[in-house]
Amino acid sequence: MKFPIEFMGQNNGSVLFTNGQDADVLTPDKNDVIDMLFSKIEEDFPEAFAAMADIYHASERNLSWFKYTVVKRFIKCNFGRNDIHEYDIEADGKLNLERVDCPLRGECRYENIICMPKKKNSLSAREMEIVALSATGKTGVEIAETLCISVWTVNAHIKNILGKLNSHSIKQAITWYNENKDSFK
Repeated sequence: MKFPIEFMGQNNGSVLFTNGQDADVLTPDKNDVIDMLFSKIEEDFPEAFAAMADIYHASERNLSWFKYTVVKRFIKCNFGRNDIHEYDIEADGKLNLERVDCPLRGECRYENIICMPKKKNSLSAREMEIVALSATGKTGVEIAETLCISVWTVNAHIKNILGKLNSHSIKQAITWYNENKDSFK
């Protein structure tokens, strides 16, 4: 599969995808794209995956169609805009979720479950300490002093935190932490 990829929802309900050169319509036979995204959704967004598996459970006997419907729904809810800021899937495979305009915003029972889903917490104990200290307003130097590690180690942990949470800034990681910290106790 060629990365990066940008997805574009169409008025007829189909989804186009491009690597910046060639464009194609997403169909059930696009196994490389579908299999890759299906695996990422199942692994990284288990709550979204469970919701879509429940919605589309009637098609589970036809595995290729089931995967296609799950992936297509995830794309439409999280990558549907054609933008020029960043690719939906970067060259390294990182997903850049987008807040897609939806007429059901505020009414959909799957809001913040399928659209803008929370990524599974895969942070290590040390990464959790660092994001927790960041949430208190401590700087990288202060965190390093508190944990008796180097600033470079703190920065490496922060880079890993951002990647694991699909965040673009420490502010986003802190927001994620504040929204989810009660579930970690």
